[in-house]
Amino acid sequence: MSTRHARRLADTGAFSRIARGLIDQGSVDRYLQSKRMGRTRAWAEHTAWGAVAMLAGHDADWLGATQASAFDRAFVSSPRSTIS
Repeated sequence: MSTRHARRLADTGAFSRIARGLIDQGSVDRYLQSKRMGRTRAWAEHTAWGAVAMLAGHDADWLGATQASAFDRAFVSSPRSTIS
């Protein structure tokens, strides 16, 4: 996020200002978390079935590098509590 964008968000009230030039870290964290939760995109059907296959211990050789990377980000790199 650019400095200009952060200032604009502070001007609109999305971020709380502590003092001139200082923005409350908690308000930034809440803003970023709210944006992450609402901006996910559904996987294509073949990618979703590939993830199911991989979770079941099978090969999903039809998945390309991009789809396999999406799987890794969503499941392998995530804390276990977000998967179940």
